[in-house]
Order: sequence, then C-alpha cells, then structure tokens
Amino acid sequence: MKLSFDLGLRKKSELITDDYRLGENPQNDLTLLLNECKLHLPKFDENRIKKAFEMCYNAHLNKLRKSGEPFYTHPLEVARIVMREIPLDEDAVVAALLHNVVDEGELYSYDDIKHEFGVEVAQIVDGVSKIKYVESQHINSEVQAENYRRLLLALFKDVRIILIKLADRLHNMRTLESLNKESQERASRETLEIYAPFANRFGLRNIKWELEDLAFKYLHPDKYEAIRKALQLTRKEREEYIVKFIEPIEKVLSKDELLKKLKIKYEITGRAKHIYSIYNKTILRQKSIDELYDLFAVRVILDTDDRNMCFYVYGIVAGIYPPVPETFKDYISAPKKNGYQSIHSAVVGPSNKPVEVQIRTRQMHLVSEKGVAAHFKYKSGVKSSSLIEDVHLQKWMDDVREIFENAGDEKTPELLESVRRNLFIEDIYVFTPANELKKLPRGATALDFAFEIHTKVGYHAIGAKINGRVAPLYYKLENGDRVEILVSKNQKPTKEWLKWVTTGKASQALLKYIRDEIKRYEAEGKQIWTNKLKELGITLNDDEIEKLLKSLKFIHISDFYAALADKTVNQAKINDFLLRKVQEIQNDIPVTDEIQSLFSKIPNLEIHPNITLTYANCCNPKPGEDIIAVKLNKNFATIHKIECSNVEKVLNTHKEDLAKVSWEDLPEKSFLIEIRVIGDDREYMLQDITASIIKSGNASINSVNINTIDTIFDGVITLKINNKSNINRVLEEILKINGIKQAEVVK
Repeated sequence: MKLSFDLGLRKKSELITDDYRLGENPQNDLTLLLNECKLHLPKFDENRIKKAFEMCYNAHLNKLRKSGEPFYTHPLEVARIVMREIPLDEDAVVAALLHNVVDEGELYSYDDIKHEFGVEVAQIVDGVSKIKYVESQHINSEVQAENYRRLLLALFKDVRIILIKLADRLHNMRTLESLNKESQERASRETLEIYAPFANRFGLRNIKWELEDLAFKYLHPDKYEAIRKALQLTRKEREEYIVKFIEPIEKVLSKDELLKKLKIKYEITGRAKHIYSIYNKTILRQKSIDELYDLFAVRVILDTDDRNMCFYVYGIVAGIYPPVPETFKDYISAPKKNGYQSIHSAVVGPSNKPVEVQIRTRQMHLVSEKGVAAHFKYKSGVKSSSLIEDVHLQKWMDDVREIFENAGDEKTPELLESVRRNLFIEDIYVFTPANELKKLPRGATALDFAFEIHTKVGYHAIGAKINGRVAPLYYKLENGDRVEILVSKNQKPTKEWLKWVTTGKASQALLKYIRDEIKRYEAEGKQIWTNKLKELGITLNDDEIEKLLKSLKFIHISDFYAALADKTVNQAKINDFLLRKVQEIQNDIPVTDEIQSLFSKIPNLEIHPNITLTYANCCNPKPGEDIIAVKLNKNFATIHKIECSNVEKVLNTHKEDLAKVSWEDLPEKSFLIEIRVIGDDREYMLQDITASIIKSGNASINSVNINTIDTIFDGVITLKINNKSNINRVLEEILKINGIKQAEVVK
C-alpha cells in the first residue's frame, strides 16, 4: 500500500519537543524535514522534497532497522545530516532520502528516480548504491580496504556521492548499539581506516572527529570510557580556565582601534579535544591525560576577507601570552591538502599552562568545518559538474588524490601500505549487472570485461550495454561503469579482436582460440585439398606446390590449408591452376596418328529433322571445343570432345560409327560456360560486367564467384550460352569495360 502526505505544515514550535522521536508519525517527520529545509537551504522545491520523502517512505514500508525503528528514518536522518551538518544542496537532500530505495525497496527503479527527479539525482543514488554493495562484502583485509579507497575516488564524478556516503556512515555509527559486537567492530574498523580519513581530507573535521570517537568507543570501550570520565571530572575546571584565558584577549580586541575602524567583528570560542585524538596523543607522547596541554583549543574567528588581519590578531594574542617556541604553523599561506586555512600556535597561558590558539576568517572557518560542501551553501543552484570543473577546486581534488602517496597526519599502517604503488591511477573499477566490482587496467574495453567474466563469455560476445546503453566491444570503459555483455552462441572471435583488448587474460584466451582454430582449419583444409586432387586424378610435385603457394602469396602450406577451410583463399586462381594441370595431362595423352588422319576422311554427320543428338557426360563438350559425333544409328548420335578417351575406344572397335561435326551444324542448345575476368578492383565493377553481359543479349548469368586481392578484381562468371560466336560477343563486350585487363573462357 502506498501512502501520500498532506503538505500542510505546522509551526516547528507546535511539532518539535525535546523528546520528539522520528518514526512515530511520518506526517510529522515530513513536516520536520520541510521546516529544516526552510532553515538550512537558501531555496528549494517543497513539492520535490515531499515526493522524495513519499518515495522513500513507500519503498521501505513495513521494514524495520535492527534497532526496531522504521527503516525510512535512516535515509531521513542522512538527509538531515546532509542538510544541517555538511551542508549540501537540494539535489543532495533528495538523493539522501532515496539512497536506499533501489537496493532495499521493490517499488522503484533507477529509471523511476531519473524520470521523477532528473539524471543528476539518479546518478548520485546509483553511485551511493555501488559503494553500498562493495561495503556489504565486508572490507576486512588490507587489499579490500585499498580497493575500496580506490572505488571512492573512482566514483568522484559527483562529489556529493562521497559526502552522502559519509553522512550515511555517520548515522549508522550513531546507531551502532543495535548491532552485535562483531558487526560493531567491523564497521568501526572500516570507519577508522576509510571514512574518517576521507572526512578529514574533505575538510569535514567535526564529522571526522565524531566518526573517530564513535569507532574508538566500540573498538576500545574501556579506554574510551576512561578518557571520557577523566574529561568529565575536569570539565568544570577546564571551562573556568578557558573563560579566564579568553578574558584578556577579549578586552584587548574590543579596544583595538584598527578593528574598530575597519568594523571587524570577531568570535572567540574554546573547545575540548575529541576523545580519539586525546588517546592518540597519550600513546604517541607517552604521557598521561593530565600532562597534555592541548586538551582544548581557543579559536578566534574574524568577520573579514582580509587574511592579513589574522596575522594582526595573532600579534595581539602573542603580546598577551608568550608563544611556545616552534609551535607556530601558518596554514593560511600554505593551506593543507584539504583546503584548510588557519594560524595555529601554542601560547603559555595562566598558571604556565600551554594552550593552542587558532585564528582564521569566517570563510576559512566555514571551509574548515564544512569542507567542499561550503561551496554548495554559498553558491545556491550551482551544479556539481560546474563545481568540479572549477580550476581551484579541481586542483584541490587532485591534491586529495595525492593522499595515497602522502597520507599526511592521519597515517595508518593499512593506508601507508596500500598507497605505495599508487595503482588507482592505472586501474579502473566497473560493475557487473549484479553490482559485483571488477578491477581492470585503464584503457580496458568491453571485450576485456567479457573475458574477465568468463572465457566463454568473451568468445561469444557480440556487444555490451554500458550503463544501459548499447556499445561496441571495443568501447573503452570508465570508472563506475555498469557493464552487461551481450552474447550469441553463433559468435566467434576474429584476429581483429586482438586489437581491442589490453588485459593479458583476454589476449591469451584469444591467441589460444586462434591457434586452435588454425589447427582445425589446417586439418580440414588439407582434407579438402586431398579430395580435390583425388577427384581430378592428379598429383603435384614440390615445385608445383611451391609455384601455387607463391601465386597465392602463402609462405607455408599450412596457411594455404587454413585459408582453404575458412574460404579466404582465391578460389579462382586455384581452379585456374588445377585446370591447366589437367589440360597438361590431357595434352600429354597421345592421340593416335590414325585418329588424326581419320578425322579428315570421315564423313560429315547427316543432320535431319528426325535425328536425336545428345552431349556426352564423360567429357561434357562445350561450344568452342573440337568435337566429333558417335552414331548409334541414323537417327541417334552422341557428341564428344575429339580428345575424349571413349572416342579412341570407338575408333578401335567401330570407327565407321564416327562422323565429323561442327558447332555451327548443331541445333542451338544452352551450355554452362565459365568466363574468367581480371581487372582493376573499383566501385561498380561487377555491376558494369553484368550489364555488359545482359547488353550482349547472347547469354544469361548462372552464378558469380568474385575475389579481390589488394586492388585486383578476379572473378569467374558462369553463363548459359548457345554457341561459340555468342561467347565471343560476350567477351568483346566485357573487354570494352574500363579497367578490365583480361576476359577468357575457363577451359
């Protein structure tokens, strides 16, 4: 059952109380969301947010989290984090609401999201979905963690994908108590190894701190609790010290003439260091909590864009409290990799206690707290593509990628080990239709992907679907592509495929297939050749074989056999060669002097209306060849070639039955004649040849066999024709064609 919601809103004061809980009333939850949109988004489409909430709610209807809360409260909380704590734009809020819809729900697809909310939102949801799938495979080894970091960067096409994923992880960590201990520890390790460093590099320091503290809480609960209690016990004392420390700074700044003249307002705050940071420092410095001077820091934020005023104010602070030697850090002139800018310095405060002081402008502070997301807050309506194309931000993003070579302050053994090869530049990460992650070298094609799936898939691949669109096998894949291979059992690889692959697996599989096919073709072609020679009753010596191979431009006879089998050889040339060989053999058969002398003496065949003439199958005479008749009686005769062996037998037994005859004496009859045509291979050549044959009016085309070698046209055309004169007229017409070099009857 789908539910819809009334858009009528109540005042926030009427709805929200201290004990308000999400999930008890979806209508109230929507009202809360829209009220917060009004508060945190410069502008937004209420109806669009409402539709996204409805789709989220309906997709997860009757599904619960491990905590027992309705599942839809999770994407709702992620959307609120995206809006309040990062903060991002309207598209990001919509995508956050929908980030589980395709995976967890059964009602809506990627296309539904694209149709309702546009391509950008759909692509963000798809990106988060891909990350979620890999996450579900339990990243618990160094290699998997390395691949996962690369994947995050691979999906960097829209920075909001990573930011929403960070919000998703933050809410999951905040509600981790409902999971079993094994799941808690696994999620906490992932958070420390992957998400917290990324949050830091994106400038989301508050989120980074909270992720670290939450992960530390579940990985080392005893140590976490000890530090938490120690901080609680000294909280009042520390708060009083911060007030005492700030008072003289506040007093001097309030009276400073330059600040008054420039009307520069300021804010001074103090904060405690987070628990995981304190834990790391006690381990690193081998000190107790009481010995750490930087359990808290004082921050001065100036409402000005003039960075020089930060140095001016530092001078004032240094005049009140002496700086601790070698603690001054200028991150304004030399920002951190994530764009962070500020002045840091430790000074000696009251009671000789060192205190860290940070001085920055309001914009620097915003980038420090919100990172790249700050651009969305102050550039309402800016699309992610134009944001990423910004020159300065592009350089920053390039610097982020460099963390895999220089891990910075947040070095972990896992990260350092994974970054030494810097392989993410050389590799790409793509997905199967089932969201399985595959790593391929940069420049890999859809055909490489097919062989990565399975060798048989590669052999029978006919194309691919890349992100739902049909693409050729030579299409070069990009990071984050979803690839589906299209196959056909009739498809077979070709040598050209070797040009389309880059992976060793694909190349080796193709070479093996081609070698196996060549062997099969060689055996098949050898049998074809043996049968052909046997049929013609001839044998060829080595010199004759060499001559044939040379004319066909083959070096090895095995190549010739393979070409015979796969029908890529010039068959006309082979036939011509073999027919000449047969003719040579026939010419070598001695025609007796008796036949030669008899031929001039024998009578002409008497042709009358009642005579029946047939053409001998033993020698198959054709117009233009010398012929002789063998009479069975006065009304029946058979026409043979004069050199036919059966004629010699008749001569020896019944020579009186022989009669002289010529083609001109015979009634017209259609014969099949093969015409060999050689010329330049040009456009419309075959069309011109067939037109000339039709124009002659003396023959009809029975079949055509054409081969081209480089720029040479070589063909054999079989014609139905009546007599020699007709053949000559056909040949004359063909020889008139532009580019024809030779036209003759195949004997």
